[in-house]
Amino acid sequence: YTYRAITEMGTDENPANDTLTGYIYGYDRPMMVLFERFTQHNCGPCASADPYQLSIYQSHVDSSGYHIGMITYHGWWPGANNDPFYKYDTLPQRQRIEYYHVGAVPWVYINGVVNAQYNYTQWANYVSAEENYRKTPMEFVVDSSISSTYLYEDSSGIHGQITFTVHQMGAMVPKSYRLRVVIVQDSVSYNAPNGTNFHVMKFRHWIDTSYTPTDTGGITTYTLDFFLPNPTWPTDPGLDIWHMVAVMFIQSDDDHRVWGVDTYRFSSSVEEREPLEISIENALRVKNMRNGLRFNSPGSIEARLRIFDVRGRLLIEEHLRINGELIYRTTLPEGIYMYEVETGGRRWYGKLLQF
Repeated sequence: YTYRAITEMGTDENPANDTLTGYIYGYDRPMMVLFERFTQHNCGPCASADPYQLSIYQSHVDSSGYHIGMITYHGWWPGANNDPFYKYDTLPQRQRIEYYHVGAVPWVYINGVVNAQYNYTQWANYVSAEENYRKTPMEFVVDSSISSTYLYEDSSGIHGQITFTVHQMGAMVPKSYRLRVVIVQDSVSYNAPNGTNFHVMKFRHWIDTSYTPTDTGGITTYTLDFFLPNPTWPTDPGLDIWHMVAVMFIQSDDDHRVWGVDTYRFSSSVEEREPLEISIENALRVKNMRNGLRFNSPGSIEARLRIFDVRGRLLIEEHLRINGELIYRTTLPEGIYMYEVETGGRRWYGKLLQF
């Protein structure tokens, strides 16, 4: 390309010594959109906006993955400061609200620079425009091998690690950049005071580190560890290890522009590190599996299995004879349940995930 700058300066007596400097970069790789929404569970207008966000979500999420970097932050206003999603991890959400000078909810920023405000009937149009216009000089590639990227749950919460590379596909303006990884919880059932009962892409954890652009073709690798403690706020619906998503993006803080976005769904990277171990005459092992339980015993054992919902209501009671391996599956609705195994006059408890 050839670029020509033309100026008209009547007092410039020697145009031969004029110098124009600057940076011009062109990219042709489409960029995934970063959609950052601010809300609060007491906010009536936020409930009116929810279907519009959900429509954008549904048009960008399918079996192959998440094709939009969507994050839903919660604030401490309006109304009582009792929003469980805000209470879970307040500081990063407060800082993000201040970062964009958000003064009302619902509010949306797209790619850091498009202030979509509370015009929720137009949010989808803003997203489409950015998808058609915005390009990126980078590509994210997640190492999905279980030794590099994983989640596991224990009695204290969810532990995780994500490993990925940033491939520099084009040059970038030499200045300061931040790499941000946000862990969100998708598909959350919660009866909010404003009437909303289904929520998507709820903020849970914030990771922030520096990013230094490389020459074109360069690769930078990151391995980031994180921990999500079990919620303590009484109305929090709880963590769900099977619905955790990482939203990764690079942003320049001087102008808030987002330069690259990607997502990763952790459901294929869940490890089960704390199976229930029961030591009796013949060692019985009970292990969580998707939509059921796996029992293993070297000998014949009789056991009673009871499954409860999160309110403690008994849903299933069965007497099992286990001799070797027994796979027990349920047809319960999607959700989190508790189970009790009783054998030999002793009882043990665990969590069952149904999805």
